[in-house]
Parts: sequence; structure tokens; C-alpha cells
Amino acid sequence: MDALVYPVIIPIAAGFIVLLVPSAMKRVREIVALAGTIIAAYYAGVVFFAGEYVAVSWPWFSLGSFVFSFDLRVDSLNGFILFAASVFALLIAIYSIGFMNDSDRHREYYAYLLWTSGATAAALLADNLVLLLIGWEVTTMLLFFFITMGGKESREAAGKTFVIVGFADCALLLGVILAWYSFGTLRISDFDSVPVTSGFMTVLYILLLTGALVKAGAMPGHSWIPKAAEGAPTSVMAYLPASLDKLLGIYLLARISLFMFVLSGPLRLLLLSIGAVTIILAVMMALVQHNLKKLLAFHAVSQVGYMVLGIGTGVPAGVAGGLFHMLNNALYKCCLFLGTGAVEKRAGTTELEELGGLARVMPVTFAAMLVSALAISGVPPLNGFASKWLIYEGTIETGQPVFLIAAMFGSALTLASFFKVIHSVFLGKRPEGLNSVKPAGWAMAVPMVVLAVICVLFGVFAQLPLRYLVGPAAGIDFGPVSGTILLPHALWSPTLATLLIVLALLIGVIVYYMSTAIKPRKTTIFVGGEQFGSEELRYPGTGFYETIRTFSPLKVLYKDAEEGVYDLYVLGGRYGMKIVGILQSIHNGVVSTYVAFAIAGLGFLIFFLVR
Repeated sequence: MDALVYPVIIPIAAGFIVLLVPSAMKRVREIVALAGTIIAAYYAGVVFFAGEYVAVSWPWFSLGSFVFSFDLRVDSLNGFILFAASVFALLIAIYSIGFMNDSDRHREYYAYLLWTSGATAAALLADNLVLLLIGWEVTTMLLFFFITMGGKESREAAGKTFVIVGFADCALLLGVILAWYSFGTLRISDFDSVPVTSGFMTVLYILLLTGALVKAGAMPGHSWIPKAAEGAPTSVMAYLPASLDKLLGIYLLARISLFMFVLSGPLRLLLLSIGAVTIILAVMMALVQHNLKKLLAFHAVSQVGYMVLGIGTGVPAGVAGGLFHMLNNALYKCCLFLGTGAVEKRAGTTELEELGGLARVMPVTFAAMLVSALAISGVPPLNGFASKWLIYEGTIETGQPVFLIAAMFGSALTLASFFKVIHSVFLGKRPEGLNSVKPAGWAMAVPMVVLAVICVLFGVFAQLPLRYLVGPAAGIDFGPVSGTILLPHALWSPTLATLLIVLALLIGVIVYYMSTAIKPRKTTIFVGGEQFGSEELRYPGTGFYETIRTFSPLKVLYKDAEEGVYDLYVLGGRYGMKIVGILQSIHNGVVSTYVAFAIAGLGFLIFFLVR
């Protein structure tokens, strides 16, 4: 059997084995899950590092001219994304040993985790649009089941997620049908740079684009991610919305925008606009959130905007930046959610108002989240800076300064938002109720450390992932590995820049210790003659940026956003109920009315069939 099949069938088979393990044997279940994800990651690595374009096909059935075959194909794009997705599954399986050890739905959790890994591999490797759709839809269904594991309060979030993502999947299905109707083939590799110039082709592309963008979480189909964050287990948020859904959604966006079709100017402008709007609006919402999981969920939306923006430029630097940011975002966003899960596990809450001062008691979690926070903010020399720098360069090459401004402004707001997170969770005074908090266990710490270290390495030595991962995937030759990344209008020397930054930090440390030579006088704080306790003096950081919420031009927009005025799910429900009301009103119980409906419907069918 070809190695392409193993990343699909091994985790699926391991998921069924997990279901058969008795309830009392939790450790056995964890070992099976670890073994399944390790073997799947191994074969994903074999497939990717072989560096060959391999395709396999098994005819399944045919209905007239419709022939369905189990077609798998690997190239440099889906090969590296498959390997990344398999590694994320392995890290989440390790993390879950500590995070889910006291869950009463332990068995289902590991089964869903393994099946999601297999379905994701099937969608990524599929060279058949129907097979891609099957893997795609299975991940949607498993996302729904995953979210319901958050308890009763998560059912509404699960329903909303399934409706929004399911609607986008319907659009994807319709796009697949139109593709087959128009080209007579379902094989993805048969679509080679088809120009999108006619109205029909534009509709076809937008249907496929809808499926990709909603899966990734771009606006306006984004609202399922913040809602899911309210109830889903944090490890689930790290696994799907932060990692696999981003990889899948941006993979399909890259596949249809860079390989299957050639986009017209207006469609590229549409992508750039969606990217810029998503960056700004989502990070503005993140700024005023008081719950850590929901804040990260809005950042998960905002970062998708950079990927769409990069791919939308259509120039080599922008495309490479978009794909590199897809990988980088999955790394630091997964790490941030895992750190949040560790805090939730130890402190029992993710409300920023109730947290603080955890850096001393959770140093590993603090360090990992600090690195990830700086990376997502685009601070050099971390990986987020390298990919954002390429996207900035892409917008410059397209001659669209407004999108460059939006991208850079979004990075500044992201950094401001994570100042609030780091202060509220790890700095300042610790609440009295958190005095017994302990560090995260090894199982939760190891994945965070691995992800944080990769964030550093992919920034300090950015030329390596660009040369060996992103460049081949995007069809771009970055040339021999050197100390400098050279672009037509810019250059960046990540390793040299790192040395200079480290030198500057060392000087800062020396200056700091020199300043401590003068000992300040310490005394009890009092105001108006009264002494305050530690709780009165604690400043949690939730007050940061509250003036933005009450700022007159933005006040109404924030209020409308919180009430769901711009939420397609809410709007769909509101107008959908009106349509239902109209249909109910014409059901008056009079037989002659129903006979008239039947005659009208029959007449329509006859006209449609004989015209």
C-alpha cells in the first residue's frame, strides 16, 4: 500500500481502537492516541521529505458519465501542510494527557482527535473534489461534536458553528457541482490555471472561495470562532480553529487562487479588501475583550486577514508571506491557546479580571505565551515578523499603499492587545484566590515549549523555512540559503538582526541592574489616611483601551457588534424567520389553496422539462 494512504487510515483506525478501550484504562487510550498520531506524523514526514510528486488512484464507482475514484496526490504545497497538520495532532495528543485527564468524555475526545487528523489528511491529499469535500465535511461534523464537549452552555455555540460552516460547505458543494458540469472532471490536477473571466467562472470561484474563507475564519463568516471559544474545551480551540482549520482553509484558498484558476483584477481586489477588513475589525474587537479565550478567538480571525491579503497580492513576496504566515499563525496561536488552557486548568478561569501575577508560579507557561504574543504581534526577530514583512513587501509591489497601512496598523493594535493579556494574566498582583496555583504539568508544558522554540527558530533562521518549505509550496525559488533574504525592493538579515537585538537587550539588562544600586524606600500604601488591602490595590488590566469602546465614533459600532447586528448568522435567522412567517401565513387550511399550489408547481415542472 502506498505511503500516501497511511496518514489517512492510521489515525482513523486508531480512533476506532480508542472507542473499544474500557473506561478504566485511560492510560491505554492515551498510548493508542499517541501511537496513532506519531505513526501518522512519521508517514506524513516520509511523504513530504521524499520531495516527489506522487499520485495514486483507485476507481470506486460510476454513474453514467460521473466516475468517482479515490484519487490522492502530493505536491510541495499539500505535502508540507500535511506534515504540519500531523505534528499539531501529535502535540495536541501529548497536551491532552494533562488537560483532559479528569474529563468524563475521555473516550470520545481521543476518537474525535484521531478522526479529525485522518479527515484532514484526506482533504489535503485529495486530488478529487468530491473526496476533498468528504474530508472537509467530516472535519466540520467533528468540530461540532468537539464543541459540544464543553457542556450545556456550549450547545448554542456548536449549533451556530455547524450552521455557518455547514452553509459554507454547501457553497463548496455547489461549486464542485458547477466545476463538474462545466469541465466534465472532478480531478483537481486537471484544473491548470483556468482564467476566471466570465460571469459563470466568477460564480464558480466565489463558491469555492466561500468554503475556504469561512473554514479559515475570515470576515464576514467569522462569528462562529468567538462563539465557539465561549464553550469549547481550550485544547479543541488550539487544535481546530487555531491550527487545522487555518491550514485547511488557506490551503484551499491557495489551491484555487494560485494553481487551479487565474484571477482577474477585481477578484484580487476583493481578496485584498477582505484581508484588510478582517485584520482591522477583528483586532479592534479583540482589544476590548475581557475573556482570554474570546480575545484569542478574535485574534485568530484577525490573523487570517494577513494570509488572505498576502495571497491576494498575487506577487511572489506576498504569496510566500501569506503561506508562511499560515504556518506561523498555527504555531503561535496554538501555543497561545495551549497556554490559556494551562492557566484555565490551574486557576479555574479565563476571565482577565480574575487573573494576575501568575508569571512566578507558571514560568514555563509565561515564557511560552510571551514568545507567542511577541510573534503574533510581528516583533522581530520572531517568525511573525518575517511573514508579515513579506506581506508588507507584497502590498508595496502591487502599488496598494492602503493595504500596507491596514496591515501595519493591525500589527500595532495586536501588540497593544497582548500588552493587556500579558499584564492581566502574568504581571501585577496575584488575586488572593490564586495563591495555591501550581505550574503546568509536563504533558501540557512540552507542546508549549516546542511551539515557542519553533517560533524563535523560524524567525531567527527564517531563510530556512522559506527556502525548504514555503518557497517550493508557492513555486518560488529563494535561491541558495544565505544570511540575507533579498527581495526586489527590500532585504532582511534575520540572524544578524537577532544578534543586534540580543546585544541591545544585554545593554538594557546592564542598565537595569545598575539602576537597582539605589535602593528605594518601601512603605505601606495609603490614600486619605486609609490603608488598602491587596485586592483594592490590584489593577487587572481590563481597563486598558476601555476608552476606545466609549469613544463616540466607535461607541455605536461596538454596541451593534456586541448585539450581532453585523453577524450573518443573526441576520440570516432574523430574515429567515420572516420568510418562515410568510410561508406559515399561506398555509390557511383551505383545500383549494393547496390544489392551486400543486397545479402551479406541476406547471412549472412541465415548462422546465419540455422547454
